[in-house]
Amino acid sequence: MINKERLIELFTKYGYDVASDKKDEKYMIFSSGTSMYPAVEIVKLAVDCDNEIEEERKNYSEAGYAVRICNEENIEEIEHYLFNWFFQVKDTNSRIRIQYDDYAESIMRAYVTQGANDASGKYSYIEIPYNCERDFEEKKQNIGLLNDIRADLKETSPQLIIIEAGAGFGKTSTVYEILKDYENVTENVRPFFMELSKDRTASNFRYLLLSQIDKNFKVRLDSEIVLYNIKRGYIPLIIDGFDELLSKDLDNGQMDAKFEKVETMLSTIAELLMDNAKVILTTRKTAIFAGESFYEWYTQLKMNGYNFKISRYQLQTPSINDWLPKDRVDKLPSNFEKISNPVLLGYLRYLDDKTFLEAVHSDSLIRHYIESILDREIVRQDLPFNKKEQVIILRRLAAFFAGFDMSSCSRSDLKDTFMETSNELLKDKATSQRNVENLSNTLANHAFLDRKNDTSIGFINDFILGVFLMYSITDETDNFYDDFLKGASYSMLEKSIVAASIFNDESRNNFWLKLEKRCTLNKILEFWSDVLLLDHNSHSYSNISLDGRNLEGVKLGFQEYPIKNCSFSNMDFIDCTFDFNYINDCAFINCRFKSCGKVGNNNNCGFYGCTDLSNSSFIDNFVAEVNVPNEKSDDEYMHDLLRLYFQVDEKTTKMKMISRIKDTFDNAIFKKIFQMAMTNKYIKTNGDMSFITRAGIIFYNEKKYE
Repeated sequence: MINKERLIELFTKYGYDVASDKKDEKYMIFSSGTSMYPAVEIVKLAVDCDNEIEEERKNYSEAGYAVRICNEENIEEIEHYLFNWFFQVKDTNSRIRIQYDDYAESIMRAYVTQGANDASGKYSYIEIPYNCERDFEEKKQNIGLLNDIRADLKETSPQLIIIEAGAGFGKTSTVYEILKDYENVTENVRPFFMELSKDRTASNFRYLLLSQIDKNFKVRLDSEIVLYNIKRGYIPLIIDGFDELLSKDLDNGQMDAKFEKVETMLSTIAELLMDNAKVILTTRKTAIFAGESFYEWYTQLKMNGYNFKISRYQLQTPSINDWLPKDRVDKLPSNFEKISNPVLLGYLRYLDDKTFLEAVHSDSLIRHYIESILDREIVRQDLPFNKKEQVIILRRLAAFFAGFDMSSCSRSDLKDTFMETSNELLKDKATSQRNVENLSNTLANHAFLDRKNDTSIGFINDFILGVFLMYSITDETDNFYDDFLKGASYSMLEKSIVAASIFNDESRNNFWLKLEKRCTLNKILEFWSDVLLLDHNSHSYSNISLDGRNLEGVKLGFQEYPIKNCSFSNMDFIDCTFDFNYINDCAFINCRFKSCGKVGNNNNCGFYGCTDLSNSSFIDNFVAEVNVPNEKSDDEYMHDLLRLYFQVDEKTTKMKMISRIKDTFDNAIFKKIFQMAMTNKYIKTNGDMSFITRAGIIFYNEKKYE
């Protein structure tokens, strides 16, 4: 028997009123709509009332009502019935293919050149290497990124899924694949895809969410019914570009990065994580989701009755072998430049054989790629600007975007920006047939730009934005850039550093000099600019936390530039050299070392959960016996360590960052006791995060009451 109270509650959510409640409880009638478009739902409650329902239908139809009869047998089926009707699930999901194809076309637009091998229509998603953690514990057996995320979405509990990666390394492509899974779904699920890079009309995330709901859902009810169905799990919420709402002073990469400014945004999301909700966030790599504050925020919510789970995916550097067939890999020159970048790998993937060989044997693959697109634009759009002039226009635009921390703008604003930033070039090329406004309109259709939504245009991807921002930083002949570059956001500068890292040595060195001179860097960006552009640190560093990027052929530690009290988490070091005479009190957590060399003794640093892939003696000294002061027993020191994992009530546990707790002990004591805690499985580690286990809690309580 259908619960009438629950039935009335459900129809009320969808804007219906009870029009008739028959005393014999054979059926109920709900009415909704305006006087112009009145509607009625007749819900069948008994098996022997078809004739009566038909009479009601006839009467309401003659009175001008749109009548539907609901024959579902339970509340869940009725809820599906209402959801599928109001949100037009089948028709809406069928349009996902158009949205996906538009995205694929925009991706391919970056590769279609005179030498492309019919690239259009051949877009295919490349699986990305990744690390995964569930509820802050590392998941060892991965089943493939998409399959892992799909498994999360099938869980019958609320899920927060975080996808982290550097700029241009596959976050958006990944969520588009997940979105495409719904294109043939005809009932009960209708995903909601928010792209924050395309809409920053409100700084408050809740207002932005409600604004997007109003734009994307053409239902006659307010946003509450959408929020209700997100919580129920019928509307999976995909938020692409969560980091677009992070200000540069919020996520500055320091260990003490403030959390309270982002907590409001996360709390809005947490309010949705009820029942069976599924929320996916994509974001650039950020200290926020690896810090104590985020863990404590989560555990506090758990204590307050929330039961959602968190899955955090960290996308890794793409592999050439994943992108190129073996016959093309075999044709790469032995001294080929670093190309672990999806844009360039895609370029090589879609070129015809002849142009592929020309590209990989040119003096610069990047220049070959950039110039091929610029050449094409001269022909495709009959552009009067040569390649050099196009570069000037686009690098000025990149500087303008960086200075205002924006990734796109309306078409009219873009045209105005061209006329403001490159007015002299436009005037010089203007004719009676093509005036300045006409030329700026043509430039808005450039292949390196792309429509982000119906009203917004930006660079086609972060790599291209980074390249042209790099060009603007290295060009000192044009003082137009100065103010924009000084105020450039950290996320924009990171894009330029990542893009520049795959240029040749001369270009990287030159960019490093200009970057130092013309831009304002925090210590994290300063470190990445050092090691990615110079292959060594050229500044002193202390009290910073670095996570998740691979380094090859880098030298760390110099007398004039020491490194102290820093943490390196989830990093691969390949052919790197460490001078431990000048690297002190640092923590290496879940790092891997391959063919690395060292100078000096590394006993003053800690290696936790690290692997020496070359089976050398690189980290052997760490596990050697250390002399520990005998003021306390090992068990007493262990108790002191484990106490740090409890709140003041000594019952509620908390996450601790290894890089912080090590400073509360003598170095030798910490190294020995922490290693013992890991060996005895009293704690677990995940990057710089560490957690007490049940075995650790039992040991702590036993010692506390001795």
